[in-house]
Amino acid sequence: TYYPSSNITYTAGILTTDDIEGYLPYGYKDDGSVTTEIYCLNKNDLSQSMNCDSEDAIRYLVAYTVIPQRWLNVKTGIPNNDFNNAMKQLIGYDSSFGYLTCREYEIDPETEMKTCKDYAIRGREGLTGGIADASGNLDEDASNMPVPEYIVNNGGFGSTCGNNKTGNALCLMYVYEYKSRYYN
Repeated sequence: TYYPSSNITYTAGILTTDDIEGYLPYGYKDDGSVTTEIYCLNKNDLSQSMNCDSEDAIRYLVAYTVIPQRWLNVKTGIPNNDFNNAMKQLIGYDSSFGYLTCREYEIDPETEMKTCKDYAIRGREGLTGGIADASGNLDEDASNMPVPEYIVNNGGFGSTCGNNKTGNALCLMYVYEYKSRYYN
């Protein structure tokens, strides 16, 4: 039997330092550069939002910030090697930390406009490399964390980093998927 958790509540929207103050380490200072949001999506259709209390909801915590231009390659617009090495030092080979990229494009036959239909997080090892475990062994079958369409198109993330952004800002991001609000 599953029961609602009494110690965690989920509400879609932006998390502020005040919301999570009791969980932050001593001496933590918020410089305002990182935004953290919770999205509640329909587990059967990740393009739809739903009530966070529903048993059919999947909750995603998304933290993001715009990567300063000095860390991007002038020609490609993607992070340079210094930035990639810094990512590795901070979090290793985690597939849920990196920057938004497109895995598969779709071309409109009438307008010939190219749009992304499948987003993922590109980490230090890129999209084609495997993901290393804690021992450094590569898992060639591992895939990068997909980013649901709803997140890319809505909320603060959509307007800062996703499909609704103005300009070509690239964001550093972390995504955590809460499997369930219920426990045994």
